[in-house]
Amino acid sequence: MVADLRLDSRLAMFSNLFINFRRLAMLYMAMFIRGMAWIQVITFTNVNLLSLVFLLHVRPYTNNFTNILNIFNEFVSLIISYYVMTINGVSTDPDMNTSIG
Repeated sequence: MVADLRLDSRLAMFSNLFINFRRLAMLYMAMFIRGMAWIQVITFTNVNLLSLVFLLHVRPYTNNFTNILNIFNEFVSLIISYYVMTINGVSTDPDMNTSIG
């Protein structure tokens, strides 16, 4: 993955750092923010949106197919996060979330 990064862009060099930050943020949310699924869903959605904007703006890989594949992956993840947001209801009331399912 590092061999395919563009070397002419400083932002492209931050691609791996951004991916690792994203993983750590999601790990932190899963481990330490329990009982507040709405915060997890909103954070997941915002991180996916930020990642999609980063990929669209920077295009960090030399291979165009790799860029398009990563953009498609982030787009699908964003759609799934919106779906999870509608299923979860993004409600702060735990009794209502439990009664709905």
